[in-house]
Amino acid sequence: PSPAPTPEPTPAAGFNWVKAEEAIGCSETSGTGCISGDFASHGCDVEENGCGWGQCCWSSLAEAKSYCGAWDLCDAFWGPVEGKYYARQSGWTVKTGYGEVWHWAKVEEADNSYSYIP
Repeated sequence: PSPAPTPEPTPAAGFNWVKAEEAIGCSETSGTGCISGDFASHGCDVEENGCGWGQCCWSSLAEAKSYCGAWDLCDAFWGPVEGKYYARQSGWTVKTGYGEVWHWAKVEEADNSYSYIP
C-alpha cells in the first residue's frame, strides 16, 4: 500500500502575503535569513523535494504559502528557481541576479505597508 499523503497544514491567521520582485537570501553580514532545522516536518525535505543549496524548499507556490504560512519561523519565501520556492526566516535580504523571480513576505493584517532596502 502507498503511504498516506502528508496533510497540508492550516495557515496561521492574522497575516497577509505581500509579493515583490527579486529573490531573497541569507544576510551575508549577520548570517540570518536561512532556515535550519527539521525540514521534513514542514514539507520541505531537501532530498525528497530536490532542493538546491541544502535549503528548505517546496515544489509549488501553493505548498510554499501553506507550509510557510503555518510555520512560525518562516517569515518569507522566494522563487521559482527550477520550479522550487525557498523558505526564509527573519533577517533575509533582497538579492538580484536570479532572473524573473518573486518573493512573498508575511505581514500582519493590520500593516498595509511593506518596504525593503535592496
